[in-house]
Parts: sequence; structure tokens; C-alpha cells
Amino acid sequence: MDGSRVITIGRQDLYDRIWTTPMMAVCRDYGISNVGLAKVCRRHKIPCPPRGYWAKKHSEKSARRTPLPAYPDPERQIIKIYPTPPKQAVPAPAFDADIVALLDKARQPPMVTVPATLHNPHPLVRATRTRFDGARPDPHNLVRPLWDGEPTLAVAVGSGGVPRALRFLDALIKAVERLGGRVAVRTRERNGKRETVAEFCGEAVPFRLRERYRQMDKPVGKRDGLFGDRCEYVLTGEFILDRGPSCFDGVYGQDTTAAGRVEDQINEILVRLVTEAGKARVVRREREAEHRRREEQERFRREQAERERAERARVERLLADAEAWRRADALRGYIGVVEQLALARRVSTGEG
Repeated sequence: MDGSRVITIGRQDLYDRIWTTPMMAVCRDYGISNVGLAKVCRRHKIPCPPRGYWAKKHSEKSARRTPLPAYPDPERQIIKIYPTPPKQAVPAPAFDADIVALLDKARQPPMVTVPATLHNPHPLVRATRTRFDGARPDPHNLVRPLWDGEPTLAVAVGSGGVPRALRFLDALIKAVERLGGRVAVRTRERNGKRETVAEFCGEAVPFRLRERYRQMDKPVGKRDGLFGDRCEYVLTGEFILDRGPSCFDGVYGQDTTAAGRVEDQINEILVRLVTEAGKARVVRREREAEHRRREEQERFRREQAERERAERARVERLLADAEAWRRADALRGYIGVVEQLALARRVSTGEG
């Protein structure tokens, strides 16, 4: 690997960095994933901030820092980090000025954090919270808000993760509104199903919050009969935001979050949502242009067919006129011959 791409940092310096700056920001600066940075920390026995550390720190609560343990190995005091080579750049779509301005605004600090408690929830979050009452887990141990005609957000998590999910969604919705967008629950015209969308600059981007689960084989003693259910679903506690078509559809959509806690990615999620809105506008315009092109082609085809029909009609009229002229000419010739024969007969008989 090219030595110019190696980042060298002391063990104490890296420890200080990850306890004063969120891991996601450190990963961006070093050009590696959060998984890669976590491996580096484990390899050099550097403790990482636990879950909830940054929420406590931003809420001015006591956030205890785990001391850096001694590590006598001198070779482990200097850490070398090898950034991941950048992927081949994909040309960015040509977004309109309003989308570009919104993207620039979304990339600016401050970083959005999720509070440890839910205060003054957004109306959509409040309505969703009340409709979790009485909801039962599905076969995958996920619960969804009940539907009684009121708008509820697209969320499917374990029953123990509902408060956390509501806090995250409340922070995300409020961040969307501060950015100039809005979150709404709508019914799709195509199939009548509900979906949660983030709207930016007139473009809607659907999203859904869900919890990952693992499918595992049941122990032999817990299987339901000879042909019973042989699998069980274990929730992982990992929340992801995806482009799911609806919280009530069984098909999962494309992930819009990276590995790690979604609470630490709200700024990145905002950028992705605005980017998706810009792409949706580009796609919509391309489809409209394609629709206009097809309509123009169809109009030209109809006009061409009409011209061909008119031309065929003219040819048929000409052929009919020619046939009529041929028949009239033949009739005139026949009449002439008959008249000549009659005249010759009269002359020969002296009738003339």
C-alpha cells in the first residue's frame, strides 16, 4: 500500500480523539469505516464511548469516560491507520438550485443528537406512540402501530425498542422541518397502502424505521412437532432506516443508513433524503420527457398512418376512374363497331 496514505497517530492521541469527537466524524476524517476504527481500538486496547454517551454529554448530564488502560507493548503505542481507497467517483446528477442549496444547508453543523428522553413530541410521533398500545408482535417479534384511520409513522421494532424508536423519529422529523422539509403520512394511489415520506422541494421520499433480526434454528426440544416451526427470530437491537415501500409490506427496501447506531447518523440521513429527493426530481423529469417523446412518436405515427390512408384512397379513386374510363372507352368502341355493322347491313339490303 502507498505509504502516503498511512495515518500515524499515538495511542493516547487516538483515545483523546474518540472521546472528544463522535466516532462517525473520526471515521470520516481518517477515511475508514466505524467497524474498521472499532477493530483498531480493540487491537490497541483503547476503550470506546458506550451507547448513550453523547446523548448524556449533550444534555449536560454526567458522562463518565472510561480510563485508558496501560499497555506496556511499545509496538502498540504508535498506531497506523490505512484509509480505505476512495471508490470510483460516480458523476453526480445535475440537481436544481433549490436542491443544491438544501444539500449545502444539510451538510452544515450543528450535529443533530437524539435526547435521552422524549419531550414535547411531534404530533406524528405522539399519534404513533398512542397507537402502539395493544399492538402485538408479529412472527418476527416486531410490533407496529395500530391503524385506526389516524396517520401513524412507518416503524417496526421490538416492543422494548419502541421508546428509543420514538425518540429517534422525533429528532429526525424536527431536523427535517428545521431544514425546510416536512414529514407526512400518505396513501399511495397505486395500491392504497400507507407510507411515511419526507418531502423536500416538492419531492417525496418514502422511508421506514425497522429493527434487524436474525433467523436462528430452534433447539430440538422447542420445535413444534415433527413438521412445526424450526426457526425463531431474535432481534438484534440494530435500527436501520430504509426505503421500504410501506411499514406494512413484507419486502424490505434499500438501506439508507450505514453500519452503527442510527441516532449518530441523523445529519447523514438528512443529506441522503435530500439527495434522494433531487434524484426523484431528475427521474420524474426524465420520465416526463420520455412520456412526451412517446406521445410525439405516437402522434407522428397517427399522422403518418392518416397520410398513408389518404394516399391509398386517392390511388384507389384514380384506379377506379381509370377502370371506368377503360370500360367507357371499350363501350364506345363496341358501339362504334355495332353502328358500322348496322350501316353496312342497310347498304347491302338497300334499306338506306
